[in-house]
Amino acid sequence: MTNHSKQQKMDDRNNAQIEREQRQLAAYNRLMNERNNARKSAERHLGQNLDWDALPRLSFGKSRSKQSKKLTKSKKSKKLTKSKKSTKSKKLTKSRSKKSKSKKTL
Repeated sequence: MTNHSKQQKMDDRNNAQIEREQRQLAAYNRLMNERNNARKSAERHLGQNLDWDALPRLSFGKSRSKQSKKLTKSKKSKKLTKSKKSTKSKKLTKSRSKKSKSKKTL
């Protein structure tokens, strides 16, 4: 391998690295622009400047876990009531069938 081809290979790697960094920087800038636009539109909507650092951060972990527990409890209770109803209806159909059989024998 000649000196020129080694240099060319290194130049290609450096150029690829620079392109990757530029793409990452562009993506970061797009994200920050979207964030700033959202903040500006919220301020326009509310009609005042907001101090975003002073606002409490939204934490979904605790509140969502409580909600999901409540939901599972209510689902379980619904399932229990459904199963009770189904057993009652089965009992009714059994008793009806017994009555009809007894009438047939008479």
